[in-house]
Amino acid sequence: VDWNQVGFLLNHENLPLDLYAQLENNCISLFYQRDENNIPQKWVEMMKNSIAVAQNFSTKRMLQEYIDKLYNNANS
Repeated sequence: VDWNQVGFLLNHENLPLDLYAQLENNCISLFYQRDENNIPQKWVEMMKNSIAVAQNFSTKRMLQEYIDKLYNNANS
């Protein structure tokens, strides 16, 4: 998975403070950086990339992997 331009890494040792820092310093500013059509282009790009990556972690994919590994291999 390529995490570039998808989101922000959080420090799990200090998650609450890091989450607020990421929101304040990165997320919110990206959302309010608008082009001449009032569209937050960088925010939209990051959301599209996040959606594309999320497809790798869907329930549909998980169930297909489950079927492939358990049922298809059992019949081999």
